[in-house]
Amino acid sequence: MADNRSDVSRYPSRYSPGGYVTGAQYVIELVCEQKAKHAKKDLPLQFWKLPEWEKYFVSQTRAVHKLLQTYDERAIISAVKKSRIRNLMPKWVVKVVAEHDTERKVIQSALAEEIAKRPEPQERIIDVPKRRTARHGTSAIDKLLALDIEGLTNGEEEEKS
Repeated sequence: MADNRSDVSRYPSRYSPGGYVTGAQYVIELVCEQKAKHAKKDLPLQFWKLPEWEKYFVSQTRAVHKLLQTYDERAIISAVKKSRIRNLMPKWVVKVVAEHDTERKVIQSALAEEIAKRPEPQERIIDVPKRRTARHGTSAIDKLLALDIEGLTNGEEEEKS
């Protein structure tokens, strides 16, 4: 168990507060949780240290590692959650996990195809309007001042001629 999340220990442990566990350990926690729920019992923190759960925990550890040799951990987790698997030893569990693994691969390949079909994002050119440096007012005073300035410039030109 790790205190910090990493590539190996990426699942939050339900029975070790604040810790992260590997995919195999997470699957075993889920299976033991299903078994306890079926037996109408509560799983205490660090239940695997109790004599009642120790032997079962070890047997499920062997079973999950055997499944992990063939299938992805996400497929096993999905199968355990959706099918409420309480034991990883029966042969029918392999079939259920295989179905979930196939389903996951189909979805993953469909997503890969969809991503491949998407066009390359084009660079967008945004036309930003230039800011006005001088503001010409439209109030009455501004209009009168503009007339005075025009009158002065026009009057000066007429006098020169």
